[in-house]
Amino acid sequence: MTEINCTRCGAPLQFRKPDRNPDARLLRKSAVPVGYCAACAMANWLQNAEPYAQDIARILKAKGPVILLDRRVIDQMARVLAAGCADAKPQEIDWLSVVIHWDLPFPGDKPSSPSKTWKGATDDRLF
Repeated sequence: MTEINCTRCGAPLQFRKPDRNPDARLLRKSAVPVGYCAACAMANWLQNAEPYAQDIARILKAKGPVILLDRRVIDQMARVLAAGCADAKPQEIDWLSVVIHWDLPFPGDKPSSPSKTWKGATDDRLF
């Protein structure tokens, strides 16, 4: 086992020889000891998955990423993970971390301005 950190949020991770699902279409385990935690992998999928990104972006623009904490949304995302044969289990995703780190850039992204999807959001309004 190797101790590493998420390349986006810095969360500590433990890398083991992965038991990867060859049919996984989303949130696949890394084959090498580098990558995202489950929360950052989910944020990446939510922000960048095509063709879903446009529909998700519309909802997030209206409600903000805090909608991801709604139990109904979490349950629906569990069904999406199952349908996509994801390596990540629903209980591995820290949804509060997804929301808190929503605006962090992904490695290789150019610096961006604060999220345009949730106007007026501040950390003190999340809790």
